[in-house]
Amino acid sequence: MSGDGISRRQFVTAAGAATVSALAGCSSLDTGTDPYPGETTTETTPALEPHPDVTNPVLTGDDVSDEPFADYVADPFVAVADDTYHLFFEVQYVPEAGDSADIGHATSPDGLEWTYQGIVLDDPYHLAYPLVFRWDGEWYMTPDKATYDYNGIPEFRIYRADPFPSEWVLAERAVINEHVGDPTPVPWDDTWFVFSVEQESVFGTRLHYADSLREGDWTEHPASPIATAARSRRPAGRPVVLDDGLYVFFQDVERTYGDKVRAFRVTELTRESYSHAELDASPILEASREEGEWRTDGMHHVDPALAYTGGPNVVPVDGKTTSSNWSIGLYRVRDG
Repeated sequence: MSGDGISRRQFVTAAGAATVSALAGCSSLDTGTDPYPGETTTETTPALEPHPDVTNPVLTGDDVSDEPFADYVADPFVAVADDTYHLFFEVQYVPEAGDSADIGHATSPDGLEWTYQGIVLDDPYHLAYPLVFRWDGEWYMTPDKATYDYNGIPEFRIYRADPFPSEWVLAERAVINEHVGDPTPVPWDDTWFVFSVEQESVFGTRLHYADSLREGDWTEHPASPIATAARSRRPAGRPVVLDDGLYVFFQDVERTYGDKVRAFRVTELTRESYSHAELDASPILEASREEGEWRTDGMHHVDPALAYTGGPNVVPVDGKTTSSNWSIGLYRVRDG
């Protein structure tokens, strides 16, 4: 469908468990069965700025108190349940630890001050990009299961919380024997789409679709790969759906890996066709190039879920130093 045909829809790619009405005025943020994020509450297109009420970064590798060899944290995704904000993120270890990255968890009463809680998902292979969401009354996580240089079998995995937020069990191996890196699912027009990255032969952003999230027959889209240029080579966080359409975020790796995040409006998305156009505000995140800053050499991730569903105007992002040490900061959606 064209951009003109896109109506007001749920802000979908998922993260927690609330609708706009719950976030805006009810005593509990958790509606029980509704998907989160819910409907959008603003027509402001994505344009970001550092949050004025925090000192970035808000989480670093030093906060990972249960892992003495933790090196850095990255790829933050936010969720909401029982009046508590949850953040899930990659925890990478120093090389001498001989361990691959895991998924960590932190909580906050307001989305601004975060307290590290512990590792919630461990695996023999590198885990990252823990997109967490609720659908049909269940909490799910679709982390990147990187297999490059880890001698693993590439696949797209879906985990289910049992219970949320501390325990996750493998619910489905949705796509096996294919590289589906940084999987970014989004339901759209009675179809589930998954944006991902392939780095061995395609070197670009891929797109798959299925009738359902669970037990779906995932098929690669005929337009896939939808982007192979260095400025849009892989997903960079949770998409948003506003009144005028779907917005997606891709990494720009032209200068260096994780250099900046560019924003695109999807102008057509069906099972047969796909197109997008870059926003005037793009890039929305990029390296400061200022020596000694937490984001001196790059920024490569964004999750605007809270800001676009009636919650606090808080957008988790990440940034890296010149030594590729990543940490997590907070931005906000700029008004206008």
